[in-house]
Amino acid sequence: MYSYILKEGDDPLFTFTTKNGLHYYVAFRKMELESNSFHHLYSIDFWEIHHQKFIKDELIGLTIIEIIQTFYLVFLK
Repeated sequence: MYSYILKEGDDPLFTFTTKNGLHYYVAFRKMELESNSFHHLYSIDFWEIHHQKFIKDELIGLTIIEIIQTFYLVFLK
């Protein structure tokens, strides 16, 4: 797994860099819906920042999963 940085704001944003120099972001955006059933609804978006070609790297997926778990533990509990 790669180390990542949390950039807090209205919508949490995590970034990390792979061993191949690719820079990824993982963003969580709070969805504003008028229904009480969706009190803590977020969309998640992740992408390579510079739109470079994807290089197969299993650590990218593991890092994104770890970021999602961190988001849940820090922001939703």
